[in-house]
Formats: sequence, C-alpha cells, structure tokens
Amino acid sequence: MAKLIFFLILCNMNNDIIVAMFGYKFNKHYFEFNQKNGELEYHDMNSTVRIIDYGDSLYHKIICPDSCATEYRILYYKDSLTVALTLARFYDMYVGPINRYDRRGNLIETKNTDAPFNYSKDDVVNWVKEKYDVDLYKKPQWALMSRSPTAFPHYMLRFLDKNGTPIVYSIDARDGSLIFQNIGGVKTKFKDDSIWYPKKNEKKKEVRTRHLK
Repeated sequence: MAKLIFFLILCNMNNDIIVAMFGYKFNKHYFEFNQKNGELEYHDMNSTVRIIDYGDSLYHKIICPDSCATEYRILYYKDSLTVALTLARFYDMYVGPINRYDRRGNLIETKNTDAPFNYSKDDVVNWVKEKYDVDLYKKPQWALMSRSPTAFPHYMLRFLDKNGTPIVYSIDARDGSLIFQNIGGVKTKFKDDSIWYPKKNEKKKEVRTRHLK
C-alpha cells in the first residue's frame, strides 16, 4: 500500500515539489566529475535521473519515476546554476504548467499546457482504467498517448487490453466523446472526417454558393 501511494505521488507531482526533491541549485562539481560525454545517469528516490549538457546555455535534468509514464524536466542556467525552466511530460505530450524563471528564482512566465483540453489526460486514464482495467499511469507495454489543440483539441492513444488485443482511440478533448476506435483491427468511425477540416469545408460551401448564384 505504501509503495502504491508513493508511486501515485511520484506520477502526479507538481513542478515545485520536483524541484524541492531534486535540487534548486545545480551541482556542477558532481556532474563534471561523474559525467561521460556530457551525460550522467543515476537512480535516486525511485527514479532514473539523467543530466545532459547539450552544449547550450543550460543543463538539462530529466527525472523518470520507475514504471511511470510521467517525465519531469528541470533546466538550469549554466552561469548561475539556478532553475531556468520546469515542465512535465506524460507519454508524448506536455502536461500541466511550463514555468520559466529568471536567475534569481523569480517566476517570469508560465504556460498552462492543459488549457485547450476540457477533457483532461486524467479523465482519459480513468476512462481506460474503468473500461479495460489498464493503468496508463504505469506505462504498460505498447501504450502511447498524445494530444493536439488543432484542428480542435483531441487525444490519440493506444494500448493493449488484458488479452493482448491492440486498442486505438481518438477522443474529442472538448467533451470526451469518441472520434474513432480500432479494436483488434475492427475500425469504427464515430464522427465525420469534416470535423478535422472545418475551414476547408467552409470554403467549399462558399464556392458552391457562388456557382448557384
């Protein structure tokens, strides 16, 4: 039970807690002493931690909790060694706020990556859990999720059910309704393709109207 609680905390932490756990200040001496070709990887607090020097003005720290689909990133200024940027990714998508700081630690910009998506990634995960008893927080084999705000907010996800059947969904992030599904090769379309290209359809209607005049 304690392990489960710790897992859920690690997979759903905010950026401030991550920074508090893994460092407000970058340990340059430790990195330079242990790095190899600009990279260092180690295990700490039930997480794999990677530190990378890409040769730019920042150090990149990537924290991947064990058996978890969430990945946290902390970027540090090379000159002041203080936090420059914090963000989180869930599979292939940014989630929560992306926070940017000045060298004194003051928050100077924040972007809410969840804003366009009324139906949240947690809603998607809970729906899959209830319907298939598959936990996407734990990053099961073959599982993947992405989302985009264009042409309208939507999710794309895939996973294997308990019997190993491949499941693919496209979900409307405005209300959680299904757009498309592919269950074991059986495809079902719930919405017309025109929803992806609303502007093109408007132009086509305009052209037809002109011809009728």
